Amino acid sequence: MTIDFETDTPVNTFRDQLRQVLNIVFAIAQAVSPFFADIAGIGQPIWTRSDIVETPATPATYTFFIWLFIFVTCIGYSVYQSLPSRRNDPFLRSIGFFTATAFFGSTLWEIDNQLHGVNWLSVVLIIFVLFTIGNAFVEVVRRRASLTNAERWFVALPVSVFTGWESIATFAVISQALEASGFDYFGLSQENFSIMTVIVAGIFGTIITFLSRGNWYCGLAIIWALIGIVFNNITSQQNTAVAVTASGMAMLVAITLLGARMIDKDRRI
Repeated sequence: MTIDFETDTPVNTFRDQLRQVLNIVFAIAQAVSPFFADIAGIGQPIWTRSDIVETPATPATYTFFIWLFIFVTCIGYSVYQSLPSRRNDPFLRSIGFFTATAFFGSTLWEIDNQLHGVNWLSVVLIIFVLFTIGNAFVEVVRRRASLTNAERWFVALPVSVFTGWESIATFAVISQALEASGFDYFGLSQENFSIMTVIVAGIFGTIITFLSRGNWYCGLAIIWALIGIVFNNITSQQNTAVAVTASGMAMLVAITLLGARMIDKDRRI
């Protein structure tokens, strides 16, 4: 390790280069891996798998197009953090291995889903992804007042949207794994259990929105997922009770988002 005497920043060239390379490799890998079944000729496409086990707590199909946005912005982040001028950036150092690990976990989840469908490994992997990207998100929130415009668009945006979506998607995957395993919902009807799941997911999303001090990107991703559950239960599941519950949770998150932003003026996101 050496010292950059212009900034007094410790320099660890190998570790920094490794962090940059891993983020590029896995950001691209998670964007390409949804096509694993088509490329490898085994398993089923991920969009086919998602329709096999669907519960009232699953967002509508159209909401999953948010992944296209996540893939593109995460690749943009990986390119930004790979710039030579960003190699010794303390902010990127603090989140870089978390983001690379989250991209890696997402890649594994997508491949496993195409090979085996939703299962308990899916649950473990998505919780792992939420944990790792969540750690990066904590640092984004902590530095919210000092973010530059470049950091806001290339770092905070992808990390925040990814965290917001995974916050609700985790509960959807758990509900699908329970359904696939033949779980009896503790003797409850699927409708009542789904209502409970949506309430817990909504409260979890509300807490994250509040703790993020009203992070627009994260909060809107959470609302997007909850509205997706509303539409799924109107158009596909035709379950009014779950749709109403999800609507209420989306409104709760929206109120919390606006309230948190009014309370905390010290942010750029």
